[in-house]
Amino acid sequence: WLTYFMGLLVFYLLTNWLPTLLGEAGFSPADSALMTSLFPLGGVLGNLCAGWFLDRFNPNRSITVTYITVAILVLMVGRSVGNPMLLGILMFATGTVATGALSSMCAYAASFYPTEGRATGVAWMLGIGRIGGVVGAFIGAVLMGLGWKFDAIFSVLAAPAFASRTPASWTRWPMMRCATTPMSSAISIIRSSATAASRWATRR
Repeated sequence: WLTYFMGLLVFYLLTNWLPTLLGEAGFSPADSALMTSLFPLGGVLGNLCAGWFLDRFNPNRSITVTYITVAILVLMVGRSVGNPMLLGILMFATGTVATGALSSMCAYAASFYPTEGRATGVAWMLGIGRIGGVVGAFIGAVLMGLGWKFDAIFSVLAAPAFASRTPASWTRWPMMRCATTPMSSAISIIRSSATAASRWATRR
């Protein structure tokens, strides 16, 4: 949940405030729109690559490395505002990696819950993540209200991007293949008890 929260915080801060930040950095409205469009354009490639990586590599490590890459790219974007060509390339790459990381989280999160509670677990992750999106947009407004510039905001934004990899790196993959989880153990015990009680009542 924390990984998804931080990931959407970064994503929505960028998508909501990127045109304004670029405008304040000296870009024309047309150039700002072009640079901003490169972020979701990279996301198309990111969505396609996310599934490929999860199928072929350890998902835990893949997502951890992806969020570390997001943090590095965000930091580089903040330092390249004076070079439009480099900025465009980095913006596309950031959109690719950030969107790929987010889109892979639903499939990744589903593996941590037993079948009976999988939909609920993933839904909670999505809900907590949306709160992160609201917080990200709010933080962007606060920082801009304080007069922070493009490079300063992106430098700060690298922190939650890097923090996103911490919960993923602490998690063992896959939990479903471990002996049992506390939730699945409890469900198994309840089912076994109910079955035994039903059989006992029938015999009586």
